[in-house]
Amino acid sequence: MANIGGRQIIDSTPGTTVTITIDVTIPHTIARWTAAQATTINISSTPIDGQELTLIVLNDGVLPRVLTLGTGLAGMGIITGVLSKRCVIRFIASSGTFYEETRSVGL
Repeated sequence: MANIGGRQIIDSTPGTTVTITIDVTIPHTIARWTAAQATTINISSTPIDGQELTLIVLNDGVLPRVLTLGTGLAGMGIITGVLSKRCVIRFIASSGTFYEETRSVGL
């Protein structure tokens, strides 16, 4: 984990569940990992209004991996990855929940 210019960069541990701990003193968290199975993504703390979260997920080269938004995240439904490509999903916090702003799949 690194703090660079108001950003917290987290190399999350891949698994069937990925839990991202948000530090409310840092305005933007970037979490990244390689998905090697279907994954549910959860947030472990309550973000403050306006806080940002970016997920950068590399899909392994075996199967298209499905990402499900879990606790603390609201969005446009599941995300299905593309073999050996990245997904970038951005969120902004309001009333204690991160809401999806945009997603790019297959980068």
